[in-house]
Amino acid sequence: MIKQSKKFHWLAFVCALSLSACQAPDMFNSYLALGKASSAKKVDSKPTQSPVVKSYALDKQSAIESADNKILSKNKTVLFGIDSYKVGADDIKWLRSVASYASEKDIPIRVEGYTCELGSSEYNVALGFKRAQAVADALTQMGVAEDKIVIVSYGKERPVDSRHIDEAWRKNRRVEVSY
Repeated sequence: MIKQSKKFHWLAFVCALSLSACQAPDMFNSYLALGKASSAKKVDSKPTQSPVVKSYALDKQSAIESADNKILSKNKTVLFGIDSYKVGADDIKWLRSVASYASEKDIPIRVEGYTCELGSSEYNVALGFKRAQAVADALTQMGVAEDKIVIVSYGKERPVDSRHIDEAWRKNRRVEVSY
């Protein structure tokens, strides 16, 4: 069942990536040009894509109610460069402590990938997934069981900062880790 699920998610990821390959570079460059102008307008204002989800029954209640979770912050944002999914050294340090704690307490971790508004929806869902997968891979390499990690990609559909400037786009290129 897990192998079928992995195959399905991999197939969905490849399809989304291939669909975005035809239009992403041109749209990406046009958005970059808009971003340099002060009068840039956001093209998509409402979510049109449903998130890509790696299925796992997330037991949020037990993770939230656990008094021991106060040792570490339950939420962490990992920021990324434009069109990047490389996890930084400072974030690796924090992820090690999360991995150790989550493995010890056997709690689930939710990893959500986001992007800025630059590029197509398909491209951004795929990039958000790559970012979330990079963080999840780091956590599994540090000892967290794969079945304890939930991966979701929202792409550009849930910005933390809705302004159309570089500062906002930097904030929106992120992965949020919670447990």
